[in-house]
Amino acid sequence: MCSHAMYNMVKQGLISDPVFSFWFNRHADEGEGGEIVFGGMDSSHYKGDHTFVPVTRKGYWQFNMGDVLVDGKSTGFCAGGCAAIADSGTSLLAGPIAIITEINEKIGAAGVVSQECKTVVSQYGQQILDLLLAETQPAKICSQVGLCTFDGTHGVSAGIRSVVDDEAGKSNGGLKSDPMCNACEMAVVWMQNQLAQNKTQELILNYINQASLTDLEHRGVSVPFSMLLCLTISL
Repeated sequence: MCSHAMYNMVKQGLISDPVFSFWFNRHADEGEGGEIVFGGMDSSHYKGDHTFVPVTRKGYWQFNMGDVLVDGKSTGFCAGGCAAIADSGTSLLAGPIAIITEINEKIGAAGVVSQECKTVVSQYGQQILDLLLAETQPAKICSQVGLCTFDGTHGVSAGIRSVVDDEAGKSNGGLKSDPMCNACEMAVVWMQNQLAQNKTQELILNYINQASLTDLEHRGVSVPFSMLLCLTISL
């Protein structure tokens, strides 16, 4: 069994600090595409100080998230706690439907349609909205409409689960769950956020029916304006 290269470098005394860092060039047309540093960080590529947080799932660089904000407004997804994976070995960016939908709307990108999401909205959308307006606890809504067998959102998002399962080569029974339940959870969070912004029921249902997206697939679309995406880390 081969040892991890990083561990070997530490064991052999080749690096003083058990740290490695990545830098990616934002300008694709420049010759230097990026850089990896073993044993530290290149201060020429960043400003300010780094914040270190505990790894909550070893092997996948999973850590707790604080919030996800789009243009300075909280998406509300992390209200009950959520997690993320800093996966340097995967080229995909995966995330919750509700948040990806908002990002797609802002940048004018196309996406891959989720049949589960459309089914949830078409069959249960009005019922979910009615429960939210009746101030039902959001974490209980999906079990109340019969789409989840438990109360509360998962600690690890569907996007993280897919990355973990793909890298492990098989599904982990402890993380796997029903796609309809996942879609319902994301729809509840998104609708709750839209109601907080005083959006009408008709507008919410019409929009989410058109934009139930599971993955960001930018297809050369001209971005009309900039969007600020902010991810905060829970200490």
